[in-house]
Order: sequence, then structure tokens, then C-alpha cells
Amino acid sequence: MKQSVSQIVYVSVIAVVVGIAAGIVGAVVSENYLSQYVASLQEEGERGLTLSEQKPRPIPGTFEEALESAKKTVLPAVVQFYRGSAEAAVLPGTAIGAGVVVTSDGWVATTKDVVAGGALTSLRAEIQSSFYSVQETFPDPLTNLVMIRLVDAEGLPVIPFGASDQVEGGDLVFVAVSGTAILPTAIFDAEHVTITVAANPSETFLSEFALADQIATPGAPVVNSAGELIALTLPRTVGEAGGVAAAPLHHLLTAIRSVIRSGELSRVVLGTTTIDLAAVEEPETIARGFNRGAYVTAVTTGSGAALAGVLRADIITKVDDQLLNSADALAETLSKYNPGNTITLTVDRGGIEMQIEVELSGR
Repeated sequence: MKQSVSQIVYVSVIAVVVGIAAGIVGAVVSENYLSQYVASLQEEGERGLTLSEQKPRPIPGTFEEALESAKKTVLPAVVQFYRGSAEAAVLPGTAIGAGVVVTSDGWVATTKDVVAGGALTSLRAEIQSSFYSVQETFPDPLTNLVMIRLVDAEGLPVIPFGASDQVEGGDLVFVAVSGTAILPTAIFDAEHVTITVAANPSETFLSEFALADQIATPGAPVVNSAGELIALTLPRTVGEAGGVAAAPLHHLLTAIRSVIRSGELSRVVLGTTTIDLAAVEEPETIARGFNRGAYVTAVTTGSGAALAGVLRADIITKVDDQLLNSADALAETLSKYNPGNTITLTVDRGGIEMQIEVELSGR
């Protein structure tokens, strides 16, 4: 019995020692983890968070909550552009367009219509009553986007990215036309098809958002009910409702990220020219019974597609697991990838289905 008691005491002492040691180790590990986490947040703050890295926000339950959330989130980050010298007074209503801050150190997203028709030296950007000159611009060859770098900008407010590829017709959205004015509207058509020609390059976007109302300010940020950026307005009306067109964020995201990260605008390139079988009527001998997909009319020599073995007359039906349906141009799907990524194309070649791995290049 004495031996049993001594054994129990011995085991208990060992357990207590192990428990204390485990607690100390756990505390040290937790402290190190929290220290690393805080350090990473400080590092992100120093380099300027991009919109996609912001924390998600709860979706408001009422229109009033959505409006207040949108105002609080987007209005501080709205940019208004003016033409004139630094000494010239800014008159109300003379802004030539808008944009939105995407990093705290001065990267701004807007549209080409805003910066067209004048020298960069005459372009001025206003953010919360402070004025900045423009250092350089980076126009996107595939969309109306232009990225602008401001001179001596730091500590600017930014807004989060929204899931623009999940937007549906009828969704409530807000358009910030200035740093003080925001207009409620709705998505009239989330997949409005743009005018195309038969020989359509595969890197051309075939859809856009059609808003329910006309907005006269080009480049204005469009946000969802959580105050997240989902599009930039374009200076033209579309659709049966006569609302304004807007460039969806998922069309612009690759270009925005590449400029922020490298100071250069790089786009994913597959290296094919295609016809969308869902949008263009073709003889049965060409379509081979398919009513969706991308028919390859040409392959660029030396491109990723050519090196992987994609041939003229192939019909691309999938990119990885994504079907190329009637609303999906090839570029719509490729917009989710970055240069250097490897994708798997499912193609029909003369009635035989095959998978081809392609490494995407950039341009």
C-alpha cells in the first residue's frame, strides 16, 4: 500500500511538472505567434494594403445600413481629377472624372477617358481636399482601366475588393461620384454582352455590368452593399434601361495587382485567337456539334499555347474545371490567373477529347 501511495505521489508530481512545462511552452509559442502576426500586420501597413487583402465586413441588413457602410468605406478613398495648373482654383462641378485609391502610397485606379486629352503635367488629383500631381500612368491594353501613380502620396485610405464575379442582376450597388456624393442604383444586367466581331481574340472580355441608371462621371467606383469595390463606371449607356456601363473588377484585377507589385502592367496571355461558338454562327463542319466553347482560329508562334501543342481548329471546352459556357469568353476565365500559372485546357480535336497543360505568359 505504501508503495502504491508513493507511486501515486510520484506520478502526480511528474504530471504537475509536465503541465507547468507545457503551459510555459504553450505561452511562449502563443506569444511568438502573436508577435509574428502583429509584425506581419505592421509590415502590411507600411507597404500599403491592397484592396483584396482587407478583412471581410458583415453585410448590412437594411438600405440605410448599406448606404452608411458605403459612405464610410468608399468616400474617403474617392479621387477626383481636374485639369489645370497647381495654382489654379478648383471650381465646383469642374471635375473631369473620378477614381479610387487602391494602395495607401498613391496607386489609383480609374478609366482611360478620365486621363485622355491632355498632358500629365496638367492633371491634378484631389483626395479629401488634398491635391496631388500625377507621376505616371499605366493603361491596360484589354480594358478601359488606367492605373495612376501619384507624387508624394502616403497614408491614403483604401477600400476593399468585392467579389464582382458573384454579382447578379437586381443587386443593390452605390456609385461614388465624388468624395462627398454617393448615388444608389442597381445592377440591371450583370453579364451584358458587348459587341464583338467574328474573329475575336481570346484575350478580349465579352461582358460588362449594365447599371440601372445613367451616371455622368467616368471612372467612378461602384461598390456593393458592404462598401466593397466591384466596378468602375464607363462613359457610355448600355442595355434596354439605358443605364451606364461599368467595367467589372475581376476584369481589372490582374492588371491592378501586377502594377502594384512590380510597377509594370502585365496581362495573362494564352496565345490563341478564338471564335466564341455560343455567340457566332458557324458551319457544322467547324462547330462539330458544339454549341459552346472557343474555336481556335490561330495560334501565336512561340506562345504558351503553341509550345504546349494547341493547334488551329481545336475547340477549347474547359479551362481547368471551368466550362466555357455561353456567358464565358476565354478571357473571362483567364482573368483569374496570373502570368506563370499552369492551366489545363480540355480541347476537342477532330472528335477526340484531350487535356493540354499550358504555362501562361505575360505581356
